Amino acid sequence: NSLGATTPLACALRCVGVALLLVCVPAGAALAAPWVEWMFLGASLCIGLVSLVPGYRHHHQVMPLVLFVSGIGMLTLMRAARLQPSVTEVLLAIVAAACLAGAHWRNRRALTRCRCGKAEHR
Repeated sequence: NSLGATTPLACALRCVGVALLLVCVPAGAALAAPWVEWMFLGASLCIGLVSLVPGYRHHHQVMPLVLFVSGIGMLTLMRAARLQPSVTEVLLAIVAAACLAGAHWRNRRALTRCRCGKAEHR
């Protein structure tokens, strides 16, 4: 969950950083390559599934999955629509990253509040 919560935040920081780099340094365009964005999206999807699905099976809390699907959905639509770097894109990326981080936070909270014992969470 910790890795899952930091990956979308790193993605959001990269989005903000790329926007600033594109303004300041033309070489920053390499970080804006579509394959880099799809790589972050794929990593977030894999980490989220590995982390959240077992949590749901154990605790049956649907909110982490709802937040996760919302965040991944927003990011996927943004990439598919090929939005140009703009304030709107950055804001949407931040909201999506917050959804993903929130999903992992809620899942982690369910695991730490569980009375079943930490051994069952491995």
